[in-house]
Amino acid sequence: SPNHPQGIGNHHDLVGRFFGEHPHLHWAGTIPQRPLTRQMVRTHQYYEQFKQAGLGALTLVFDWKDDEKDNLRIATTTEMLPQFTNRVMLSPELKDYYGNPGADLWLDFAEEDKATFQRATEVIENIYAELGATDVRYDHDSWGHHHVGTCRMGQDPETSVLDANLRVHESPNLYVLSSAAFVTAGAGHPTMAIVALSHRLAEHLANG
Repeated sequence: SPNHPQGIGNHHDLVGRFFGEHPHLHWAGTIPQRPLTRQMVRTHQYYEQFKQAGLGALTLVFDWKDDEKDNLRIATTTEMLPQFTNRVMLSPELKDYYGNPGADLWLDFAEEDKATFQRATEVIENIYAELGATDVRYDHDSWGHHHVGTCRMGQDPETSVLDANLRVHESPNLYVLSSAAFVTAGAGHPTMAIVALSHRLAEHLANG
């Protein structure tokens, strides 16, 4: 519209930017004996250590499969640092079944992200070495499907889309409630943070 030539809330070209995800790295190795624990164990042992080193946060998941008695898999959940150039836009070419524009995603890793992956690899290799593991191998990578960013919240309309109450800076009666508001996502699942934001926004709206 004439009032929002760049789109609602996008006066400073921030809507869709700072898109983030949770990259996963998966390793596998054979250990001498099966541990006492069963199935999956999650640890945040390295979380703060990585953050203090200027890297993205890291969570490790240890996975023992019943059908692979001596096979230990270790997976990481890693944090991507927010980048202005990582963004989601409306595609000028791709259309859905109804003729609406599809999504056009631009995503790249920052140097800090690459350093996080490298340090995570060193940590995992050390764990396998301490366990006396053999046949240690990088198995595959994947995504957490935890989409964050694109409508980040903050106090300054020139650097954020939403205020602290999730209201669009440029629209007094428009709120965005989702992980789009996240400035960053750490290395944990975002669901409970979204639930907390939901409760907070509900109280804000109820109290006027």
